[in-house]
Amino acid sequence: MVLAWDGSRSAARVMADALPLLPKAREVRVLTVLNEKPEARTELGNDVVRHLKAHGVNAVAEEVDAEKRPIGKVLEIYAERHRSDLLVMGPTAALGFGNSSSAALLNTCCTTRRFHCCCRTSFC
Repeated sequence: MVLAWDGSRSAARVMADALPLLPKAREVRVLTVLNEKPEARTELGNDVVRHLKAHGVNAVAEEVDAEKRPIGKVLEIYAERHRSDLLVMGPTAALGFGNSSSAALLNTCCTTRRFHCCCRTSFC
């Protein structure tokens, strides 16, 4: 399972909403995509990992460089590479971390072979 983490309020909200599900995962990868959004900085996921471990979640923090790729592509490649069957992300991640030109991202991330998009009314 991958938890997209950019330190935003919406990322914190989606993590809290997913918390009952997270301990059931073999491993939760807290992923921060660098060089895509100024707030997303190195070691941002470390506090989240400590918080999740306090709730019985086996979590690790990881970072990848966007390398000028769209955020949706970065998340898709990462999840495929790690054979993740669920991507937990807030609405700003689902819309390219605020990039209005990437409205197709939700489709990219949620309709691949491995993903099923589950939207709550407050997010979609």
